[in-house]
Amino acid sequence: MTPLARTLLATCATALVALALCVACTEAPPAPPQRAAFVGSKVCAECHADRHATWVRTGHAYSLRPTSADVVVAAFDGVPIEHAKFRATPYRDAAGAYKLRVERKDGTGTTEFPVDRAIGRSLQQAFLTTSPKGDWELLHLTWNLRESRWQLTHEVLAEISGDPTRYDDFHPENHGFNHGCAGCHATDFDPGYNESTDTYATTLLEGSVACESCHGPGSAHVARQRKGLVPGAAYETPDRLIQPREDLDPDGVQALCGRCHDNHWWRFALPSDPRVGPRDVAVSQNSDGFGFFADGRFSGLSYDSTVLEESRCRIGGASIPGRRITCISCHDLHGGRKRAMRFDAPDDDAQCTQCHTSIAAAPAAHSHHKDVRCVDCHMPRLLGGLTSEQRDHSIQSPEPAVTELVGAENSPNACNACHRDKSPTWAREAKDRWWKPAPPEHLRRVKLVADLRRAPDVVTTVELTRVATDVNARVFFRLTALRALAERSGSDAWAPLVLATGDRQPDVRHQGAAGLFARPSPTVVGRLRGMLTDVSRTNRVEAAAALARCGVRGDDLRAAYADALEMLPRRRVFDDAYERLAFIADALGEWNDAARFTSSLEKMPSWRDGPPNDRAREILHRRARRLLEEGKPADARHYLDRARGGGPMSALLSADLAALLEAEGATQEAAFAWDELARSTRPFTLQHELATARVAALRGTSAERAASEVRLRDEVERARSDPAQSEWLRRAVAR
Repeated sequence: MTPLARTLLATCATALVALALCVACTEAPPAPPQRAAFVGSKVCAECHADRHATWVRTGHAYSLRPTSADVVVAAFDGVPIEHAKFRATPYRDAAGAYKLRVERKDGTGTTEFPVDRAIGRSLQQAFLTTSPKGDWELLHLTWNLRESRWQLTHEVLAEISGDPTRYDDFHPENHGFNHGCAGCHATDFDPGYNESTDTYATTLLEGSVACESCHGPGSAHVARQRKGLVPGAAYETPDRLIQPREDLDPDGVQALCGRCHDNHWWRFALPSDPRVGPRDVAVSQNSDGFGFFADGRFSGLSYDSTVLEESRCRIGGASIPGRRITCISCHDLHGGRKRAMRFDAPDDDAQCTQCHTSIAAAPAAHSHHKDVRCVDCHMPRLLGGLTSEQRDHSIQSPEPAVTELVGAENSPNACNACHRDKSPTWAREAKDRWWKPAPPEHLRRVKLVADLRRAPDVVTTVELTRVATDVNARVFFRLTALRALAERSGSDAWAPLVLATGDRQPDVRHQGAAGLFARPSPTVVGRLRGMLTDVSRTNRVEAAAALARCGVRGDDLRAAYADALEMLPRRRVFDDAYERLAFIADALGEWNDAARFTSSLEKMPSWRDGPPNDRAREILHRRARRLLEEGKPADARHYLDRARGGGPMSALLSADLAALLEAEGATQEAAFAWDELARSTRPFTLQHELATARVAALRGTSAERAASEVRLRDEVERARSDPAQSEWLRRAVAR
């Protein structure tokens, strides 16, 4: 064993002891509550007029409204806005309808877009049109409410994403709203996507984040109240609606708000019921990439719950044991205040001093500044997107030492945000005199991320493993390290992915399973099986897909498959979800589903120039195998030829090409192909004996055929108890 391997195994073993008794990753998911229907905020207002009146003053009430004079605040005044590629003119026609005229400067014509819906009315107001397919598309202009001016939507999107070039060539048809955004802008939203016609019949209860988005569907509650029933022992869900401050612990509050305020990639539809948290339908994007500084804070639009989740105030600091901040510690949607804050000027520091009472008694002794608010240092306005002055919700202490180490582009700090004429070194020296120096581990982790951005090869696998397996490190750093390891070859890089499947953190478990989905091996089947009962739906599905790629077949995967299928009717699915479904359906023998998902993948933009990766080639290969079993060699040839392109052939693919040659009547070529496979595999294995038996069947003597059949039967019997041999067993039995 190499020194590197010994270091890795020691690191992993230490972390494994801490994680071995993890309950979260094996606990059975809770039974779904009884369902109720949505009734709408107007019904809620019949009894809760005061609460409704405060909600109407929040941005949630205007998250997605049909355009009207009382909703639109932008200037549809006929004044054109110039761009290098188009001229966009917002105006109202003779009937008062809102329109946007876009004249393309490449000579391809002019389009008059009806402006059907407005998004938001607090910081920005964006606009939607309805395409011929029925989907809602984002239009070219966005109104900046703070500055009372138009902005180009693609520039706003670039700020939000942190990618300055991503949206430069803006076309509305490339920015559909129904299946990526609208679920967080409406109540009881269903995009109504029809895959067979590629059209939408979208429905929603109301275009706002209304009462039931947070409190749950209200039909049962309303029916009970109208009957005049007195609350008692039976007054539970669904009759009793969610009261976040009373009913939810800090994790529950963050899951509720995080449905829309976490930085996630929606893999399935966002269900309307707020009791379903984000990890049931989405995959965390809390790792380095566009929109992040190297220290894990947001640089673009802040999905604040993501960074708040990892703040010291959230996990509990030494000075305030047992206190865990949540979104509603500082925000109150029924307080009637700007930005839905619980406290407003001049008492807005109470958001912090409600916990930090000793600092509140002598704030200057702590801050060493006059007239500085808590948020100026701990929640500075460093983030771009939506007026370019969003507050950082990671609630960290300023660390000029990190800026000094990796540069302001990777980690700006609050001190230099005010003292712009001073250097990070000056700020670090002042900070260290008054408070503690930056923790060495934090400096080391941020430098690792900055180095991965600059020159990934300089970061060692041992250092990545150290961060990935450190249960005390923030999830941002651990996921960043795990994703870097998943791109590296070798067992040293692979072992931390295996270990991650048993972690306490659901996002870490998911990244471990995702890494093993990308790099499958029969040796990890046992670890992945433990995730089939994970509390997170996306984790269960990811584990099932990884098991399918590892060669597992059978009903063990059926519950996770049902989990995924439940979410499909609500949205147009991304290709990575179809990938996983195609593998699981094939492993379950759901051939029609597997064919349908493969067909859906082939229509995806990422497949236009052929299968984009090894997983795609494997999906095509599995489709070909089924067509061979159905006696359709011509159709199988089409898929096998596509599966062969762009990468080395696996032993399974070689076997199926040999079987195809047999089915096509090319006996000599088939015998040669089987012989090549036999030479490349180890004797006394199922794949070797299958290849040898086929060679004997095609050109051997009767004695050779009989002997090879005996050896093959012995290997088949041994393989029946080995789930990792299921793909070879399938071929041996069906030969």
